[in-house]
Amino acid sequence: MSAKHENRNIDVNSLKEGQMGKRKKLIFLLALIVIAGCVLAVVLDGDEEVVEYKTAVACIGNFTVDVAASGTLQPRNKVIVGCEISGTIDKIFKDYNDKVVKGELLARMSTDELQARVNQLRAALESSRANVRKSQVDLKDKKNECTRMGNLRKKNAVSQKKLDSAITARDMADAHLAEARAMVRQAEANLNEAEANLKKASITSPIDGLVLTRHVEAGQAVSSGMNTPELYTLATSLKEMRLELNVDEADVGKIKAGQKAVFTVDAYEGRKFPAKFIKLRYAPQRVQGVVTYVGIFSVDNRDLLLRPGMTAAAKIEIEQVRDQLIIPNGALRFSPADAVPESSINTPSSRNANIWILRDGLPQKVAIRKGSTNGRFTQIVDGQLSEGDEVILSRVEAVSESSMILSLE
Repeated sequence: MSAKHENRNIDVNSLKEGQMGKRKKLIFLLALIVIAGCVLAVVLDGDEEVVEYKTAVACIGNFTVDVAASGTLQPRNKVIVGCEISGTIDKIFKDYNDKVVKGELLARMSTDELQARVNQLRAALESSRANVRKSQVDLKDKKNECTRMGNLRKKNAVSQKKLDSAITARDMADAHLAEARAMVRQAEANLNEAEANLKKASITSPIDGLVLTRHVEAGQAVSSGMNTPELYTLATSLKEMRLELNVDEADVGKIKAGQKAVFTVDAYEGRKFPAKFIKLRYAPQRVQGVVTYVGIFSVDNRDLLLRPGMTAAAKIEIEQVRDQLIIPNGALRFSPADAVPESSINTPSSRNANIWILRDGLPQKVAIRKGSTNGRFTQIVDGQLSEGDEVILSRVEAVSESSMILSLE
């Protein structure tokens, strides 16, 4: 009896332990299902892209509208000194960078032949003047002879033929005197020409300034044929120079009197030099199909840092935008991927445009009217944009959480 009771207790305990094991397995299975569902939800949720935007704040600001151009520095006035006669350079008096004043001697040519020519023509002039005096004496004699023959003819002491011969001799003497005087004038002209050539042998400076270039050496022969030989290149004081900029034909309409420019040269990195607009030449320049016009700007070079021929990169100030609502130009180029394309609203030639601003985390389109631009910022003259609005510049795609988990694993 006791054995049966003991066996019954064992069976009940075994039954309870089996039921407990099944319950634990069920709970464990349910827990696995819940965990799997959570992981799946996280994975599915992590596959969605988190969209972020790079923005800038529309604000009241300033900027300068300018036109870029390049060119070279030149002296305000440059003169090429040549030679009008042929000969040999006898002596050089001025060299590179030497200061000169108007009329100062630069070089001298050999004058031996020129001086001999002058002496010869002076002698010829004296001979011509002597011939004039001789003709005057002869004319006086012929006049007296003609008067005497006229008196004798009145008395029938001589024939009419002799009187006519006396008159002819008087007229011939008068003509010889006129010819002698003409020869004097010709001799004077020849002498003046020879003296001028002798003077031209001394090469002098036509301006006050300095020597930029010397093209000849002592002993060099020069010939004044069809082209005048160049001996020196002179420049006026380099304290005032001119900047010649090549302005693109598309920018010509923007250049006006009184505008200013700043330029840099490679010799002084980081330093900016001011210039003032003078005029724009009408003559076009065409290089590889590109048409430009030369703009002339005055430059104050009192410290003599700048030199002729230096290459300059300049920016011509066209307009100053002050205390206006401005935005970065990147805002004009942004458009959401799902936005409907608009064929003409954002064309560069149009003043009207649509931009996107960020409100409550979502992009919103607003209409604006553009003003001036410098390539980085644009003035907003009208529209639905207000100061402080966040304009969208570009889209930033964040990395998904699942991708981050996978990459970390």
